[in-house]
Amino acid sequence: MARSSRKICREAMEFQPDAVAVDAGRLPWQARAAVYVMLAALVCGGAWAWLSRVDRVVTARGMLMTMAPAIVVQPLETSIIRTLAVRPGDVVTKGELLATLDPTFASADLGQLTVRKRFLESWIRRLLDELEDRPSTAPDDEAADADQRAQMALFLKRKEEYRANVEAKDQEIATFEEMLSANVHEQERLKGQFALTAEIEGMYRKLWDEDKTSRLEYINALREKLRVEDLYASAAEKNAQIRERLAQARAERQSFIGGWRTQTATQLVEAQQELTEAEHTLAKAARRTELVELSAVSDAVVKDMAKVSEGSVIREAETLFTLIPIDEEGGELEAEAAIPAKDIGHIRPGNAVRMKLMAFPFQRHGFLSGVVRMVSPDVFLPEGQDGGAYYKCRIRLTTTTLRDVGPDFRLLPGMTLDAEILVGKRRVAEYLLDPLLTGLHESLSEP
Repeated sequence: MARSSRKICREAMEFQPDAVAVDAGRLPWQARAAVYVMLAALVCGGAWAWLSRVDRVVTARGMLMTMAPAIVVQPLETSIIRTLAVRPGDVVTKGELLATLDPTFASADLGQLTVRKRFLESWIRRLLDELEDRPSTAPDDEAADADQRAQMALFLKRKEEYRANVEAKDQEIATFEEMLSANVHEQERLKGQFALTAEIEGMYRKLWDEDKTSRLEYINALREKLRVEDLYASAAEKNAQIRERLAQARAERQSFIGGWRTQTATQLVEAQQELTEAEHTLAKAARRTELVELSAVSDAVVKDMAKVSEGSVIREAETLFTLIPIDEEGGELEAEAAIPAKDIGHIRPGNAVRMKLMAFPFQRHGFLSGVVRMVSPDVFLPEGQDGGAYYKCRIRLTTTTLRDVGPDFRLLPGMTLDAEILVGKRRVAEYLLDPLLTGLHESLSEP
């Protein structure tokens, strides 16, 4: 009965209103298929969202920096700036001139100390020649300067004075030696004469005792004996006096020579001490003269310069230039990024980093790669009112090359970049559900 009514309905369908035809008609297969397609897409999308994972990335703004500390260029003393050869942003090589200071005072001190050193060297040379009693080792008159010629003249004068005094002492000693020799001979002669007169006196005494001669002859013989004896005693006394004066003259000669050498040696020690001090002071003055020209100690970039101009006075130890080294030894680059405090919990040393340089768009030149080296243990606050607290993160570069750059390409300190730090992975479903979960957690909690 049902099949018959349905058939009748189909046969009578063309006589029915449109609404009845639509209600009783069969749905198109496209409509029926669309339902299944949407259901399948929903199931597949849910499965993909649950099974697929995406990177969790913390983005931070930073810049390239050197691992070596900045080079601070300062003058050793207060001076006037003569020339300024560089400006901030310039790339300088090792030894390149940065600025020149006024050399007037340093050059004056250097010249004065050089003259002082030359004078002391001439003085020491003269004293050594005197002490060792040798001819002067000073250069000839044509090659000698005024100090050397003056020392040469003084050397000759003092040498003549020394020889004159020694010769006078030698002559005095020779005179006393001659007197001593003559007196010794006289004493020997008187000794023989005394023996003879004593023998004669003995003979006369014997004859007088035997009454064979007169008393007068005996007394004359005795008187002659006593006279010769007195002469012999006087000669002996004179001999002792001459020996004493000879010893004194020899002692005076030795004392003069010793005093002269002691005085010369004392002057030599003082001169050598003064020369040592002068050499040290001269080395300082020479170094001060060298520092009149301020040069770069390594390949670097001029980061900052004091607000001065040529002719300005710069004080001692005042910073004139700040250089950032870029050489291979001390200028190895790394990146420093400011991590917002809200994202610091995800950052760990060893996290991979992808960096986009502002100066080289990543769409054309690619990225730099790196690894987090360290994270600051304390938070930093911005100087102004903009921005919130942040942590500093140092990133070691693992690649330093880009594509489609010139042959003279090099990374420079101060280049700004965006650092994308990979902190892990998460499901797409978690990413989609996070706003919903956050809303559910924070909703209905208003006071």
